[in-house]
Amino acid sequence: MNKAFLLHFLKCHASEDMMTYSLKSEFTLARTAGRKCPLVEALDPTYVGQATVFVSHAYGYKVSDSIECMLRYDEEHPGSYFWYDPFSLSQHPPPGGTAPTEQLLAAFGDRIKEFSATLIVASPWENPEFLARAW
Repeated sequence: MNKAFLLHFLKCHASEDMMTYSLKSEFTLARTAGRKCPLVEALDPTYVGQATVFVSHAYGYKVSDSIECMLRYDEEHPGSYFWYDPFSLSQHPPPGGTAPTEQLLAAFGDRIKEFSATLIVASPWENPEFLARAW
């Protein structure tokens, strides 16, 4: 998704304190329930293009912080399209429950090779949460 979608999302859907882990229940699932698809597949085509930037973040971050990082990146690299997993991966569980490790590795591992950049959202700066996770 592009800068226009990020600005629209911030203005119309995100509260200042919305956390990334709540995007699934508060936003994405309701908008993709009928198709059970990633949000980007349900968006207006003007917001979507071939992703050029992989966004690495943690689900304990505020959505507004992650989006602010994407918007700042776009200032220096106009026309960027972001692959942000709460919007780019289906948030609907596969039949049988949790996605198998192989499916997650394919979704992330293979796609990461396609991006021209990785944007790391580091918060708090002194001890970024995303560095503490391993999967």
